[in-house]
Amino acid sequence: MSQGVFLFDKNQILLDYVRAETMTENSQELELCGQIIGNVQFPYKNIEDVGYFGVKEENNFWMYKVRKRAKNDGYLVLGGIHIFFDDLKGHVVRDIRNQDTVGNLVVEKIIANTGWTLGANDVTKRASKNFYYQSALSAFYDAVKTWDFEFIPTIKFKDGQIIEKRIDIYDRINIDHGKWFEY
Repeated sequence: MSQGVFLFDKNQILLDYVRAETMTENSQELELCGQIIGNVQFPYKNIEDVGYFGVKEENNFWMYKVRKRAKNDGYLVLGGIHIFFDDLKGHVVRDIRNQDTVGNLVVEKIIANTGWTLGANDVTKRASKNFYYQSALSAFYDAVKTWDFEFIPTIKFKDGQIIEKRIDIYDRINIDHGKWFEY
């Protein structure tokens, strides 16, 4: 990622922006149907105030909850997990019963009251699975396996504020050509 980084406090209030030229690292690890992890490194003085960081792309804003912080030769090193996973981890699914249901209806129930909404959905498989007293995150992962869909979290960021958080789900995001590329 070649953009600068936005820094937020623990209440997701914008603190500062760090330009890309001053950064020595700005990377993201995106696992298909798995976690999204971000890492940044830049010169900064106050390490305690930063609770979240984010990077703006053309059509998406990637925001991470800080899980790792360190000082390294005058640089602040932050590592974080995408806020989608953190938001779902903090909610409990009490009782969701699904019999011969399409995946998008299940996802809507799982993410209810988490601050996230269902965006694009192109899921066609029907299945049955019930969820009782578990975290919304574990229920979401169970739904991904049961209904066999892929997802991408999308955040809209404007004027220093998050204005929309949604999860887009698809039967397949990309076609599998049997090749793996890393860069």
